[in-house]
Amino acid sequence: MKIKYPKASKIPIIWDTPCKTKSDPQWISHLENRWVNVRKPSLSLAIRLLANHQPSQVNPQTLPQHPFDTHLCALSSLYRKSRNLFIQNGGGYLPTLNTSPRTLSSLSLLDPIIEYSPVEREYIWAATNAIERKNTNQLTYTRGLISNLFHEQNHRILWNLLPNAPLKKASVRRYLNFAESLVVTLDMALSDQLGPTLSSIFHLCGLIYDRGADTNPLELIHSTSEGKNLRRLYRNYLHACVYSTYLYLELYEPAEIIKATQSQFNTSIEWGTLAAHRSIRLDSEFVQKTNPFWQMKNWKKAAEQLQSKSEAALELPDEPNNPYQLYLWAEKWFELIGL
Repeated sequence: MKIKYPKASKIPIIWDTPCKTKSDPQWISHLENRWVNVRKPSLSLAIRLLANHQPSQVNPQTLPQHPFDTHLCALSSLYRKSRNLFIQNGGGYLPTLNTSPRTLSSLSLLDPIIEYSPVEREYIWAATNAIERKNTNQLTYTRGLISNLFHEQNHRILWNLLPNAPLKKASVRRYLNFAESLVVTLDMALSDQLGPTLSSIFHLCGLIYDRGADTNPLELIHSTSEGKNLRRLYRNYLHACVYSTYLYLELYEPAEIIKATQSQFNTSIEWGTLAAHRSIRLDSEFVQKTNPFWQMKNWKKAAEQLQSKSEAALELPDEPNNPYQLYLWAEKWFELIGL
């Protein structure tokens, strides 16, 4: 029997439907209401709320003991689409002990098998046990074992879409930064679909990378579009996010990023401004240290492994003043992922 899933809370990514429907199961609204009324949000409380508010139906592709994977599969069509595409492309999962630092420092992004730590029970125990939940070190350690599977999957899906990587160091850097900007933009789209309340919970628990926009673009589109093509408007915003994130990863200054993105993407809705401010909120430690260090260490091996196609390599220009190539490949990416 085919499982029916609820629409995403707050703003579904079904473009011609209302933002909120009566069909949303009670567990979602209860979870949101409890979190909104919390005076002092904490990791422990977020885990306890998720553990106490469970979807009644389980996606058959939910990964055993990956923390709250059942919730995200139930809440987000984008999350399910990513899972399906990854598996269809031959990807797989290996439940084993894995830490975020190892994931971020190795070449595992090119491996079709994603390792994840099956620690949901441990995570819940650390947050609910009367004695253990006072030990914040244990909870923080367990959080560090959690992989962001949505982000990891999307990298593997993207390698199958993009042309070969170039072979020169600077060109490889631009190629990898563009790939990262495409994947980071999907992190943003996932939090947009979840809505600000749910995305803040899952972000705090280490399950998604983006905590949500200060101004939810889907809410803005629904309130100002007046029947226009909602899907196209939202995709225009995501293009601006790709461009500004790419500039940030290329280590342009925030003021330059804002100005350049405004110049390219500000229309009746100031997508450039909104996207630039959201992109430069990306973790500065990752942008300035982790990402450049990974590239310095692995760029040559990465370029060698990304040579499986017959077409020419993707060469991006030194100066991204004309984002035509970025736009072209981002459009293909959004089409593939269903945005």
